[in-house]
Amino acid sequence: MTGPDLVAAMPHPFPAPSGTWQRTSPCCSASSRSRPPYILVAHSFGAQVARLYAAQHPQRVAGLLLLDPSHEEKEERFEAVLQGELLQRHRAAWHDSTRNTEQVDRRRSAEVLRQAARPFAFPLVVLTRGRPLPPAPPWPTAELDQIEKELQHTLLAESTQSHQIIATQSGHFIHHDEPELVIGLLEQMVETLRRSSQA
Repeated sequence: MTGPDLVAAMPHPFPAPSGTWQRTSPCCSASSRSRPPYILVAHSFGAQVARLYAAQHPQRVAGLLLLDPSHEEKEERFEAVLQGELLQRHRAAWHDSTRNTEQVDRRRSAEVLRQAARPFAFPLVVLTRGRPLPPAPPWPTAELDQIEKELQHTLLAESTQSHQIIATQSGHFIHHDEPELVIGLLEQMVETLRRSSQA
């Protein structure tokens, strides 16, 4: 299965409010023409979903392509550099699933992902944004940006076949800013897997 954001396209393995995120992908359903193993392409928080799915079903996954992925340790790391009202606002979104974009229990989701089995034995590519976060006073965007990039780099340890690429012309939505780069990397992964299966 491929797509810019896996979150909106597969059964959600994380705790969530009733009815939220419980969407079944036609690609992953029993009636689908697609059959595993899949290459999972996931953006932002979707990368956490893809990594958990891969950990739970490694035999169904052939590779991971993560687009500016969110890391499960991000919320705790952000708290270390936030103060006052900013810390309160951040913590509210972290602790209350109705106050964050994904509407999931981020704390519980992080716990579930930490316990998932890794490393993987298939290719993993981390595609990181090259453009910094735009200034948004009073948020310390430079520090937050650095934390995210450090955490993305740690994801390379999750596979014996991993590498990181910087999308120099992209912000967070790499698949919008440099779609040809994403498509090229996906095609490259498909070809690599095809050659290895024929060896």
